[in-house]
Amino acid sequence: MSVLPFVTEFHDLSLAYQGHHKPWLVALSLFMAILAAFASMFHTDIMRAAKSTAQRNFWHLSGSVAMGLGIWAMHFIGMVSYRIDVPIFYTPTLTAISVIPAVLAAWVTLAILYRRINSWWSTIGGGVLMGAGIGTMHYTGMAAMETVAEMRYVPNWFFASIVVAIVMAVLALAIRSVLKPYIQHRRLRISLSAVVMGLAVASMHYTAMHATVFFPNTNASSIAVSGASSSDLVMSTLIVAMFIVVISTVVVVLINKQKSLEQTAEQRGQKVQELTDRLHRIADRVPGMVYQLSRDEHGVLSFNYISSASKQLFGVAPEDALENPSVILQLVPAQQRLAIFESLNKSAFNLTPWKYEFPVELEPGSRKWLAATAQVQREQDGVVSWSGFISDVTDKKTNEETIQRLAFYDSLTHLPNRRMIVRELNERIAGTLVSAQGVLLWNINLDNFKRINDVHGQEQGDELLKAAAKRIQGCLMNDMLLGRLTADEFIIVTSIPSNQQEDEVAESLTQCILGALSAPYKLPKLRQQGTASIGFVSSYDNEVSAEELLRRSDLAVHQAKRQGGNKWLKYHEGIEQEVSELFALESDLREAIGTEELQLYYQLQVNDKHEYIGAEALTRWIHPERGLVSPGVFIPIAEESGLIIPIGEWVIRTACLQLAAWEKHEETKHISISVNVSARQFYQDNFVDLVLAEVEQAGINPKMLMLELTESLVLEDMELVVEQMYALKKHGIRFSMDDFGTGYSSLSYLSTLPFDEVKIDQAFIRRAASPEHVKDWSIVEAIIGITKKLHMDVIAEGVETTAQQERLLASGCTRYQGYLFSKPSPISKLPLPR
Repeated sequence: MSVLPFVTEFHDLSLAYQGHHKPWLVALSLFMAILAAFASMFHTDIMRAAKSTAQRNFWHLSGSVAMGLGIWAMHFIGMVSYRIDVPIFYTPTLTAISVIPAVLAAWVTLAILYRRINSWWSTIGGGVLMGAGIGTMHYTGMAAMETVAEMRYVPNWFFASIVVAIVMAVLALAIRSVLKPYIQHRRLRISLSAVVMGLAVASMHYTAMHATVFFPNTNASSIAVSGASSSDLVMSTLIVAMFIVVISTVVVVLINKQKSLEQTAEQRGQKVQELTDRLHRIADRVPGMVYQLSRDEHGVLSFNYISSASKQLFGVAPEDALENPSVILQLVPAQQRLAIFESLNKSAFNLTPWKYEFPVELEPGSRKWLAATAQVQREQDGVVSWSGFISDVTDKKTNEETIQRLAFYDSLTHLPNRRMIVRELNERIAGTLVSAQGVLLWNINLDNFKRINDVHGQEQGDELLKAAAKRIQGCLMNDMLLGRLTADEFIIVTSIPSNQQEDEVAESLTQCILGALSAPYKLPKLRQQGTASIGFVSSYDNEVSAEELLRRSDLAVHQAKRQGGNKWLKYHEGIEQEVSELFALESDLREAIGTEELQLYYQLQVNDKHEYIGAEALTRWIHPERGLVSPGVFIPIAEESGLIIPIGEWVIRTACLQLAAWEKHEETKHISISVNVSARQFYQDNFVDLVLAEVEQAGINPKMLMLELTESLVLEDMELVVEQMYALKKHGIRFSMDDFGTGYSSLSYLSTLPFDEVKIDQAFIRRAASPEHVKDWSIVEAIIGITKKLHMDVIAEGVETTAQQERLLASGCTRYQGYLFSKPSPISKLPLPR
């Protein structure tokens, strides 16, 4: 017999047995189908709630078995409900095997329902597989039937059963999604879906049963049948059905209970979450970081809560700070960290609000300021908590620092200004009462700074001031404060335990500063060499005010400048009288200009044949009461007061007139006159015109006028010096470099500056004669050799002995000036015609 025997044209359907179904079994089978579908629907929810793949696969399998058994039970209840006039038995093996297609169909159904596939193509494909599985189960179960009648299938109804199985399966899979927009109640939607799925399974079965016909068999007496009887199968099927009903009911009840509890918990959790989210949103809107900090009984700090602003303020995620609060605390500098702990302890002890400002460093060199404020609360077991917020006050702190800087610091060098220095001095003076320390003060004034500003502009002057400040800072010792008092005036303040160390500290620091400030400066548009004068004052008396100390230091530094600069002086009471005398001298000098008190002396210059070749004009002041005032006294006064300008003009005018007088005599017309020119005089805008005007007015040969320039003058502005020199040389006026060899870079400038003569400084001539400075003569010989190669004249000044003159001659120097040949004398006492 074939697996699927169909009715052929040779069969007479009128001969077939007339079967019928028992209604109560049909109703039971339909109920079983719906119940199985209902159980499967809830299994998909259980699968979605599974927390792991293993759990989901377990519930998928158990749901497939439950649904498959339910479908199988519905099938056999429906089969045994069908009655014909011959007994029917069932083969146990095939009956059992028919369960497998039902379970597989259930597996496909659950997979589709679990994934909530909304694609029609996926739904149709799943319906085909589900319908095929149910059909396979049905016809496998039908094949398990054994009876003396001949069982066959009507082809049209057979294929109709397959179509019904597939269509109803597709509808069953799609109905849940189709009903969702129209039915909001979830359980009702599930129940309707289960009914449709149950009807789908039942409709296929009963359509297939309608396709089955039984014919009497003429060989019935020879057919032996065996297996389970209908009554046995009904009993076993009912047992299975009851098992499924019980299991399904238990599952549904448990699921409903679980869902109810979960829903209640979820609703409460959502409520809590909403409140928490609202709190977080409020905290995030607060201008800063909201936090709760607690300290346990052992003093250990931890965060109970911290808002998301921690990322912005500290660069630390809230969860990281909650787990390990040190990630925030370690951003605070160690010293400030200790201060924070102390302030927290004080707040906890007194139960007072905590307010504190502290810096944090998120990156090296990058600092921001934060302000913390919180209310404190003492809890159980010695626990203390603070609830508050932290805000960024960097802008506020920056503004405060800007105000502080503008009020107490110099905008150019960023050093403390006069106000800050006075405050610091007052604090140190007040501290002498309890510490028995003295106060030391250095006043540093840059020599000739005003001329740099006037000649080269304020930009170069500012650069020089900044460079000088850095050099001074390089000499400072511990606990020393450097400030800028005025344009070119710096102040150093420190304290010292006793006057026993005063001299050592003063000497060491001043020598360092003088050396640092005398080195050449490489400014943006200028190479400048300068010096400084320093006034030093000390006080161990708290009665002396800060202003008084500054005044004393100012007197000392001005005295140092009057003595030529590039030195330091300590204040003493005698300086007061000296300053008064200098002021009186300045007043007298001002009145002496244009009178016979100022006279021009001349020191003659000779060659190796003792012939007069020139003279240096030297200014002398014959005071009516003081007598002859040393140039070393009144020339610095003239430089500082500006009187050097009219004095210099008078010197050039007088020298030109003397040259005009000498040109009238044959024995003196070859003698030139050298005139010293000060830097302040040389850098005047009208200096060239003034000299040329005097030469023209006197009617002299310009070559007979020699202008002497010092190296310090040349170094102030090389470009301007060269310009001025060539402007005068174009008219025949000659130049001599005075005091050659005492500076730092004279040799390099000889090749670039248009000098006609070089004067060897008298200091070399004097030292070279002594045994301990015999090496100085090598310098003298080097200068002579270089000037000859540069085709310049060389003259040695300060020649006082015949031995010096003979040695100079042996070295190649043939021009001399000194007391050996001529002392500075007025024109009337020179051995020359007037």
